[in-house]
Amino acid sequence: LEARVRLLVALHPALAAVEHGDWMPEPLAAWLATIAALPPGSSLASVCEALRQASPEAVARLEREAASDASAVAALSIDEAQVEFDAALAQLRERHLARQIDELVAGGMASPEERERYQSLMALRRRT
Repeated sequence: LEARVRLLVALHPALAAVEHGDWMPEPLAAWLATIAALPPGSSLASVCEALRQASPEAVARLEREAASDASAVAALSIDEAQVEFDAALAQLRERHLARQIDELVAGGMASPEERERYQSLMALRRRT
């Protein structure tokens, strides 16, 4: 899922201008921040060069995926890519919330703070 987000953003850098919540994995947030800082209309080659030093393996994978285009992501319009991107981020957020809820439940939610946190997480989950 993260690989899909990375490919979508590399091909459509304008998508990178998104708020990074605490639910987003730090490496992905850093990847998006780097791309968001690039000039508007940056090409895939520019994106790859900007990220290569910090994430050489991820960039190599990205270049392979873009070249093979098995996912047909390169053919998506910016609007279609935005829909895919938003759905992937929503799924990442949902997974993060589910992990936090599972951890609280596994711990027994013994304290009032833990029960309050559980209620807060459930409310966030219902809003998505």
